Amino acid sequence: MLRSMTGFGRARSEDATGVMQVEVRSVNNRALKVTARLPDAFAAYEGEVEKLARAKVVRGTIYVALDWQPSSAEPEYSFNVQVIRAYYQRLAEIEKELGRPLNLSLDGLLSLPGVMQKAVGGSKQGEALWPRAAETVNQALDDLSRTRDEEGRNLAVELDRHRAAVLKLLDKVEARCPEVTEQYRKRLGERIALLLQGTEARVSPEDLHKEVAFFAERSDMTEEIGRLRGQVGQIGEAIRNGGPAGRKLEFIAQEMFREANTMASKANCPDVLRDIVEVKSEVDKIREEVLNIE
Repeated sequence: MLRSMTGFGRARSEDATGVMQVEVRSVNNRALKVTARLPDAFAAYEGEVEKLARAKVVRGTIYVALDWQPSSAEPEYSFNVQVIRAYYQRLAEIEKELGRPLNLSLDGLLSLPGVMQKAVGGSKQGEALWPRAAETVNQALDDLSRTRDEEGRNLAVELDRHRAAVLKLLDKVEARCPEVTEQYRKRLGERIALLLQGTEARVSPEDLHKEVAFFAERSDMTEEIGRLRGQVGQIGEAIRNGGPAGRKLEFIAQEMFREANTMASKANCPDVLRDIVEVKSEVDKIREEVLNIE
């Protein structure tokens, strides 16, 4: 089946140590890009999260957000006492040199480099919890895939509807083409008769036939109609085969629009042109839909 590039997934894991929650969402992108927002304890595993996402997703921008709430709150940061002592020792020396006190506020102290440090247990906690986190991320990615598959089925239905509309319009255009040529023959004959009225000049049937044949050749859309039908069939085949078909479908849709433009330039009848404009409208809708497909 086709798969959309947009979707949302969520997973939750809870035990005596705390609650872990992962949310994943995806949007369109020509390639695959993974962005992870992780607690500091899991910062070292950003690359692993990306690997998990790449194993399940082919295209799109994937946003992964992991939230960890331990049952017993442990500080993520602590004071570096040695650094603080060094700062105050140096501060005392400067005060002695200047002969006046320097008032260092708590905010000022906390802003100094090295005063705050990560708690020793932070990275170890992340290491211990990573297998559980990886499982929760995978569950969220599976939920994301479910919503992307569901949206992909909806896209396939829409594409089938637009395909059917294009084929119906092509049948109408193809049926009108001989009528257009015959109407041109009649109009041309009437125009020539009017222009030559009262004169002895005549136009031979052969010359009239040549002009009509030239008109028919110039406005012939047989090749474009054939190629468009083939491209509509290729889209149907891609829908049936499923898998990552987005890029292929984008190319087919571009080619379809090119063929429709060529047909519009050849149209010599308002009714035919109206049908071709509708063909272009349906093809444009196909182009919009396939941009969402993985």
